[in-house]
Amino acid sequence: MGITLSELFTGMNSRGLTFRATATGEVEVVGDDASMTDALRRGVIEHQAVILACLPAASPAAAPDPKAVVDEIRRQLDEFGLWLGRFAVWARPKYLDSIDLRIAEAVDMQDPAAVALQIEAIRQEVEGINWASEILPRAYETEAKHAAAAEAGPAGDAADLDEVPF
Repeated sequence: MGITLSELFTGMNSRGLTFRATATGEVEVVGDDASMTDALRRGVIEHQAVILACLPAASPAAAPDPKAVVDEIRRQLDEFGLWLGRFAVWARPKYLDSIDLRIAEAVDMQDPAAVALQIEAIRQEVEGINWASEILPRAYETEAKHAAAAEAGPAGDAADLDEVPF
């Protein structure tokens, strides 16, 4: 698994690099390409179909063929499935059904850029949930310590705090 689309865009942006579609339907890097890393070069090649779909000035000749679109969407789904299995093992079936529905709607558009945007939005949500699930237990533990020191009870039903609500 190579560099993600988000990492590619962040890396290119931080180096002041942008993309342009060539007349032959390939991606050209605009700017000082000497600042590109090997990972960024591989990422441009790997995500070429999505990048071309995102470029507003892409000519009709630069439009990817339908097989390339299907292959790129499948690659994104495979990568996202592996990531989701690693970072969202806590997700309940109802939440996974919501993710599946949102991704299916994006896939139905047959636009790799739309799929990439939906995947990135879901990744950010999962990362936010993962962050909150790590930070909030410590906050409640700290609050309980101070409540005990003040000889006060918990500020709500402590039984409800044992489980992430999603």
